[in-house]
Amino acid sequence: MVAGAVGLWVPFGIAMYFVDLGIHRAADLPPLQGNTWVLGFSSLALAGIYQFTSTKSQFLNDCCYPSDFVQSRWRRSLTFRGAIRTGLAYGKASMGSHWALMLLMFSLALESFPLMLLFGLAMAVEHQSRLGPKARLPTGAVILALALYIGATSIGI
Repeated sequence: MVAGAVGLWVPFGIAMYFVDLGIHRAADLPPLQGNTWVLGFSSLALAGIYQFTSTKSQFLNDCCYPSDFVQSRWRRSLTFRGAIRTGLAYGKASMGSHWALMLLMFSLALESFPLMLLFGLAMAVEHQSRLGPKARLPTGAVILALALYIGATSIGI
């Protein structure tokens, strides 16, 4: 089961690395030189909006209650192939609920340990506690507020 979940997260992590590399290369291009705040604003706005979607809610419900998730698939998981499928399904739920926060960790927080810690804490609370489904809305509001703050201060409002 672990192999199934890790089998999704490893390629995702590699893809996020290259997305991050592309974002940093784009920041060096003339349209964004001196306006890199646009990238931070966009990343935060995307992640903040995703926190409010029903897709995020469903994925988060699946991954916040792993025992319920596994028990609902247990009969099919008794074989090796079934265990891999269950791991893949759980990895999909986990990735679906946390890809946006992971994007923020890669694109913004790699240069700031406190921000990385904050985004990691948000993911841990969402993923490892029964507060997860309830925490997604306040987390989204904070992320959107941060995006608006960056946007407003960068354009001089």
